[in-house]
Amino acid sequence: MRRLYSNHFKDIEKSEYAHWNKLLMQRIRKLSEHEAKDSYCGINMYESYATNVSGWDFIFMPTTGFIKMCVYYDAKFANIDKTDAYSIVDSYLSEFNIDKQAKADFLSNEKCAYYIKANGEEIDRVLRLDLFRMIKDLNGREEFVGGLFHAMKHFSLNGSNYAYGNDDNESFDIRHIAYLAACAFCQPLIQSDTKTNVYESTVEVGSKKYKAVFFYESISEIYFLNTIYRIK
Repeated sequence: MRRLYSNHFKDIEKSEYAHWNKLLMQRIRKLSEHEAKDSYCGINMYESYATNVSGWDFIFMPTTGFIKMCVYYDAKFANIDKTDAYSIVDSYLSEFNIDKQAKADFLSNEKCAYYIKANGEEIDRVLRLDLFRMIKDLNGREEFVGGLFHAMKHFSLNGSNYAYGNDDNESFDIRHIAYLAACAFCQPLIQSDTKTNVYESTVEVGSKKYKAVFFYESISEIYFLNTIYRIK
């Protein structure tokens, strides 16, 4: 899970980590103040790296525990009740004696990764990849809203849908979906809804074309992945 699907990546030195972490923290603090909650649980230096996606330089910086949760889902998804979002949250944090909503809040607020699209030594764009933004009751079913776990309902593995959707769109694992999101983030972003700051982009990877939807939080200047799916 640690690497994107790219032949161009390298571990970042402590000085590089300090540089990008300082710039990123400026935006994360603005986000924390705007959302009136702690949006930072610690960027993991040892899982951060530099890479190249679609010809653009990226710095990948996950929070502590983000990679572990993604690996857990990949390993367990065939045996998890994917029709109930809370069951996934519950199974991962089973040793914690807190209610399911507290577990969901912890994962949605604290476990994420940031893709910094670099322009030299400065930030061009920042994409935040959440596991999910929230869990909502939709049509009588508790579903993930926003982030990777929501996007996964549009993908399948060996013919079995990753979540509770019915899209037959083969993916290798969660990191492949993250890679597709990064590819889409490199493309021109078109604002589709001026009231809610929603942006869209399309990207062709291999023989498949995808549409990604992002929410832009203007105070912190951070984009969030809403979803990504294949255009047929």
